[in-house]
Amino acid sequence: MENEIGLINQLFKSGLQRFHLRKPDVSKEHYESILKSISPENKRKIVLHQYHELAGKYNVKGLHLREVYRKSLNERQIQDLKKELKKKNLSFSSSFHSLEELEKTDGLFDYILLSPVFESISKPGYASENVFNPTYKKLKTPVIALGGIQSNNIGKVKELGFDGIAVLGAVWQNTQRAVTQLQEIQKEYSKHFTNSLNH
Repeated sequence: MENEIGLINQLFKSGLQRFHLRKPDVSKEHYESILKSISPENKRKIVLHQYHELAGKYNVKGLHLREVYRKSLNERQIQDLKKELKKKNLSFSSSFHSLEELEKTDGLFDYILLSPVFESISKPGYASENVFNPTYKKLKTPVIALGGIQSNNIGKVKELGFDGIAVLGAVWQNTQRAVTQLQEIQKEYSKHFTNSLNH
């Protein structure tokens, strides 16, 4: 994407609180070049999806455990990893695609991303099978909605019992309007959510 770094820094300037850096097909060198190019004051807002060993070097916010890797670990291993990250003041998150999985891992992460909630913008045809049952409000772990989130359905996200939102397609599908889209989403978010997730 042309001028991707410039856009990321613009989004931070416009109030982006957390940025999950997910680049599954790039080399470590490319991934690190992105980190190097982000303003120093914003590095602490970044969560790494890959190359976790770069966390200390760039003083990032936290680490995200990809689903495929999470499934290769047992509960004890995940607990040990969380303890280690807590000592380093790093947040710990993971992605889920079913409600059933959430119950099994409750308490193991600082927050989790559940997707898709609505039909995905970035993956057309990737519709949701997640009907968020109110009983899941009892989970200890904050659940963040991902997938099809736009300014016009944030109220619904709150009604469904989620603790926050994450956006992808709503911002990145049209990079010319990315900053405007983010601002619209933030405005709508503040109407429905009083909390800011600070894990």
